[in-house]
Amino acid sequence: MKKYEITLEALNTIEDVMRAGTDRYAIDEIAGNGFFVRAFKNHPKNTEPDIVAMKIALVDTTNSTNLGRLLGTKDFKDKSGKMVHKEVFTLSDLVDKIISIKNFDERVKNGDVSLVTELIKWGDEHGLNATSFFSKYCLYHNYISYEHDDYSIFDSVVRDNLGRYLTEAEAKATLPDLKLVRRQGKSESDILATAVASQIEKMRTDCDYASYHKLIGDILKLKNIDSTKVKNPRRKLDYLVWYMNR
Repeated sequence: MKKYEITLEALNTIEDVMRAGTDRYAIDEIAGNGFFVRAFKNHPKNTEPDIVAMKIALVDTTNSTNLGRLLGTKDFKDKSGKMVHKEVFTLSDLVDKIISIKNFDERVKNGDVSLVTELIKWGDEHGLNATSFFSKYCLYHNYISYEHDDYSIFDSVVRDNLGRYLTEAEAKATLPDLKLVRRQGKSESDILATAVASQIEKMRTDCDYASYHKLIGDILKLKNIDSTKVKNPRRKLDYLVWYMNR
């Protein structure tokens, strides 16, 4: 598959590239009559438990965020083979949390970054750092329900490959604490990808969505890309890096 760089042309055409493919996620999300559009356009509010549960399930199953596998009390083996007991919030807890947040719908419509952080921290305190899920749940409302472009999703594919789209100077300009570890046989692209992924992973473990959100914004500025040149640049950057490296 051709690897696109972060350019105006690439971002302006990425949805057409996705439509031309057969990836079921791209078809479900981008199609005008797909379930994403039907769910989030027809049911934008987060006040009814049944509707919230439906949207949670849709995001989880189509994005492989693994909530269904991870929620609730579990006994499992860790990598060493030791049995571990872990208690994670349940689906009912998650639905109740979303409904309980004052002005959730107004905040998600306005692209309130602190809303994502609040949800991530709550999840982390209740047994699971679900940065990927919460960033996506808020993004789909902001992007599909209200046709805004205020959030960037956290995704492991984007985390692991974003550095491949940056020069060393760009990476250091956006991530001042970046440390490059050069090893024999490793390409510069791999070295940058690993270093940037390490910084993004720290943001995840620290529940620091604001820094991740800022990083994506800074990269778009460095690439001279904004909403006057590309509609929905944040979403299309997500598409570009994810689709080309999935």
